[in-house]
Formats: sequence, structure tokens, C-alpha cells
Amino acid sequence: MSVFRIGNMTVIYAPALCTSLEAQDVVRAAVRNGGYRLDVLIHPNYSQSAFPLDKWGREVRSSVAVDYAAKYPDFQTRLGDRLKYPDTAVAVFTDQPEQTAAWIESLDPKGVFIFTPTPHRNPQPILSEDDQKQNTWEHFAEIFKALGVRRIDLIGEVAYELDMQKKGCVYFALAHLSDHFYVRTVTEYCYPNSKTFTSARFSTLLHMLWEDIKLWATVRFYRLASKTSSKH
Repeated sequence: MSVFRIGNMTVIYAPALCTSLEAQDVVRAAVRNGGYRLDVLIHPNYSQSAFPLDKWGREVRSSVAVDYAAKYPDFQTRLGDRLKYPDTAVAVFTDQPEQTAAWIESLDPKGVFIFTPTPHRNPQPILSEDDQKQNTWEHFAEIFKALGVRRIDLIGEVAYELDMQKKGCVYFALAHLSDHFYVRTVTEYCYPNSKTFTSARFSTLLHMLWEDIKLWATVRFYRLASKTSSKH
């Protein structure tokens, strides 16, 4: 089992070729997935400890008649099953790192987990002791873009829709990360989400397309060069 607890998450990024062991693990996990994807888990177990679970039932009862409190144990089971065998690295955003680490360890998972502290009831990543009053989303994005991450699956708590408005920390993270990546929420692993939502800025999609073109051109060049050298 590989569980990394990192107070200052920037230690996973070594500008000289990303040589730290944690960075290499992130890259390997992303490449193994085949799509350079990162899972971002927002505030696991938050709903259980922060307030009565029936809050969501009371708030959205007018539009979605669902007993969310009764469905929470099933959600936790599904999420735990996903985390046992993650197919890519998982960045865990949490304001309770010790409790969250203990819960993940209890699952006996086989994967790479990068703990990223956040303020209470706010998903903004804290990358150092001086970051609590700064907007660190862009810095977080730059670290993982340098490691080759291009897509993010958002899971965790909370995400819900009320009167056509998307609310909760998951959607808050979506708004910030979609400036840099292709991001989607994964319905069955968000609580108490009722819909899947994807987002990416047009400029982000253009940048990703350009990166694809450069990668294809590089691979093509080396293949042609290899064929030419083999003939001689």
C-alpha cells in the first residue's frame, strides 16, 4: 500500500525533470490509466461529521424527493470500493487529514494518495503554511500539469443542485480546476449529487489539442528517424 501524507504538497514537484519519488508515483499511476487522469477526492466523510445527514433531504425536498440520510451508507460503500483499487493517483482534499488518513488506511487500498490540506468547509488547497489566504488553485494546477495530468475526475462531498444552481465544495472545485483541465464530476461517487457534469474552458481544450498535436508529431518524427537509421 502506498499512502503519502504531504503537508506541503509542492514537495512532489521537482522542477528538474520531476525527480521526486512521489512525483514518479503520480506519473506512473496516470500513465497506467492511459489518459493522464487524476482523481480529486473532496472532503470524504464530511457529511457524516459536519451536520445531520437529513439536511440535504430538507433542502432539496421540493425538487428531488430523496432520503439522502438513508442513502449515505451506500454512497460510502461505493466510494470505499473505488478507493481500494484506484486506477490512477488520488489527490485527497481534506480539512481532517488524520481522520481521513485513518479511514483510507482502513480500506487497505492499493494506490497512491496525496493528501492536500484545505480550510474548514472550503476546498481550496493549502500548499504551504502561508497559503491559507491566497488563491492556490492555479499553483495546484501547474504542479499536476507539469506531471502530465490533463483530465480530472472529481468525487466526494458535497455536490447538489437546487433551483438550477450547482452548490457544494465539489462544484466549487470544478469551477476552479476547469480553467486548467478537462474536469468531470462522477455521479455515483459524489454526495448527494443527482447529475454528472463536465466542464473545461474553450482555451483549455485548445491547449490540450495543441499538446496532442505536438505529441503526435514528436512520436512520428522519432519513428521515421528510427526507420531511416535502421536502413543504414
